Amino acid sequence: MTEDGTFDIRVIVPDSVPLGEYVLQINGLSPRNSMRSVNMALTVEPSVRTGSVTKAAFFKGRAAQMSVNGQRKLRTMISELPKVRQDVRVEITAVSVSLDDLESDLRLAARRGRELRDYLSERGVQGTYSVTIRTEDQLRSAERTPPLMMSSKGKPLTTVRITYATSR
Repeated sequence: MTEDGTFDIRVIVPDSVPLGEYVLQINGLSPRNSMRSVNMALTVEPSVRTGSVTKAAFFKGRAAQMSVNGQRKLRTMISELPKVRQDVRVEITAVSVSLDDLESDLRLAARRGRELRDYLSERGVQGTYSVTIRTEDQLRSAERTPPLMMSSKGKPLTTVRITYATSR
């Protein structure tokens, strides 16, 4: 504690402390060696943890139609989300690199992004959606944010990442 009565303290409340209202008492010595005490109200509330689920590759080759395996991946993602969640962010990176020209790749990637957004939204995944469209030309020169997942053959994959916060 300083002469003007200020102090700096950090308190870590263990998870074993039950939720509720408490009084936190801090005792210390002043610069003149006299006892000083401060009492403060303390509320222990449920902690919030964050989580995320990421999957990649949802479409049949050269198409905006989801594969059976792609739909299964999306259902799995949805089932892994906690029932009570907040601050949900859905990041979709839609990729197409196999068509004949850049414009066709851009259109296909955009359709894939919309398909994923609509599929998740229609199944109750509410939150902030961000859709990034990627093509081969962009992959060579653009900064890779969000990061891309690659197939075993080195081909970039369409990716969905859902992040959320939930109580403990």
